Amino acid sequence: ALPCGRRPAALAPAERRAKGPGRLSAVFLSRLSPKKNLDGALRALAGVRGEVDVSVVGPCQDPGYRRTCEEIAAGLPANVRVSFRGPVPHAEVPRVLAEHDLFLLPTWGENFGQAIAEALAAGCPAILGKDTPFAGLEAAGAGWAVDPSDGRSVAGALQAAVDADASEWERRVESARAWGDAATDRPEAVERHRALFRDALARV
Repeated sequence: ALPCGRRPAALAPAERRAKGPGRLSAVFLSRLSPKKNLDGALRALAGVRGEVDVSVVGPCQDPGYRRTCEEIAAGLPANVRVSFRGPVPHAEVPRVLAEHDLFLLPTWGENFGQAIAEALAAGCPAILGKDTPFAGLEAAGAGWAVDPSDGRSVAGALQAAVDADASEWERRVESARAWGDAATDRPEAVERHRALFRDALARV
């Protein structure tokens, strides 16, 4: 996905509930494909302590991959609950994000990641694969950039998120919003879009 030039009003930060230590509500909001590494995220959850709820939201591009992920989810311990919710209209994305503490996407790589920018702008700290343009969010306190091939790295980030108390999490929420605003409110992105479209039209 490409960055948008302006954050739509619908993506303005929604009211978020306070997060307590020992619990976490996370959302995986992306298409279900091996590149996005949902299976790796689910496997990493097996050893995480605390009460964790994960919503999987997005279209299924590979039914076999979805079945694999559902089988992994079914084998997780009782403290981890996973629900597969399917796709939602884009207009509902801000509401879905506001229902969750964390955006979970330990992807193998992204050129940009529009869903990432929207999640951050909505105040969702994120766990991301390290090969995205958002890797610096860890230093900013807006989330974690993990090695998707290292389950311990993913699990460690998840455990840190579960353990965070309300005050730590609020700091992360504000950092996430700042990062998201910077990513989605860039006038130069509009001109890049226009240049791409002009180039595409010239080739027709």
